[in-house]
Amino acid sequence: MSKKKPRSAAAKPIPPEAAQDDVQVPLLDDMIETPSLSEEEKSASPTVLGDGLFEALLTEDWSTSTAKILEQAVESIAQQRLAWTPTLTDELVDALKVRIDETVHAWLQTVIVRQAEELQSTILEALSQEIASTIKRLSDSQNSEGADGE
Repeated sequence: MSKKKPRSAAAKPIPPEAAQDDVQVPLLDDMIETPSLSEEEKSASPTVLGDGLFEALLTEDWSTSTAKILEQAVESIAQQRLAWTPTLTDELVDALKVRIDETVHAWLQTVIVRQAEELQSTILEALSQEIASTIKRLSDSQNSEGADGE
């Protein structure tokens, strides 16, 4: 098993005996910054929900709110005089990802239950269109093969 490399190697642990004014907390930017992907990587792994959804979610208000939450986290860490390390940042990032996934999953379940009839109708329409399209394509293909063989 390979050991996970900390994201912020430059951050140093905070000694518990440090004065509160002297306490510094490593930046927690890893939680909101994502590595940039090359165009090839983006096209190789398209998002299931689509880029438009993420653009709608990641607004300026979202950025402001997450920045405020991270500032509060840094202040709390400093007030508690925790010996914060890059490894702890990684653990926090992982815990936040799990919480975000759980929250989105629960929210989607709630919305789907609320909108079940509309979802059923939408799925049935999509299935009907796909069946009709596939039958037409197969029929056209067989008809063109039959015409070629006559």
